[in-house]
Amino acid sequence: MSKLLPELKQSYMAGKRRFRPTNMGKLMKKILVLLTALIFITGCSSGGDSVAPTDPSTVFNLFPPGSFTPGNTKTTNYTGTDTAGGVYTATFSAQVLTESTFLGVPAIPVLGQLQLTNTANGGFVSVILTSYYSPLASDRHYLGVSSNTTTTVSSVTSAIPQTAKIGDFGVIGKYTDNAGDIDIQSWRIDDGSNGNADIVYYLL
Repeated sequence: MSKLLPELKQSYMAGKRRFRPTNMGKLMKKILVLLTALIFITGCSSGGDSVAPTDPSTVFNLFPPGSFTPGNTKTTNYTGTDTAGGVYTATFSAQVLTESTFLGVPAIPVLGQLQLTNTANGGFVSVILTSYYSPLASDRHYLGVSSNTTTTVSSVTSAIPQTAKIGDFGVIGKYTDNAGDIDIQSWRIDDGSNGNADIVYYLL
């Protein structure tokens, strides 16, 4: 499978907090924000059993061409466990919408939906949230989110580069929502071995 630049694999960290059941909505919002950022980062696995460090001079594309084209849609399925041994399945989909405005500036909306199922008891959660990005590729900022329960009311953001190398890192922004909660997001590129890289998003 051809690609313009080598593969970026995906991972995230949602901080070192303990979430009680009453905080589930906030946790789901954080997960959904991270998945929206990650789903448009694609690539092809090199395969093989051998492991070799990736050349640190390799350049990786953080946002492949077409990532913010209206109508672009991607769906990803996940399976995971919690610390108590519970098993979950999830489907996340994201669709790029027509350019609009957010916080008084031009923005590209990305509509995201997460459906999470507890396989043991059939418990089901569905969350819908719209994330907003600035439209200029050479000065791409993540502006914030909106949903029926939470909306970013202010943000201080930094540009996310189009390309990066292993060891590069940066701050995405600081966001305050309508409940007064503050999130700080950042990113880092790690060695993914065999010509690949891992992009890690942090949300605190």
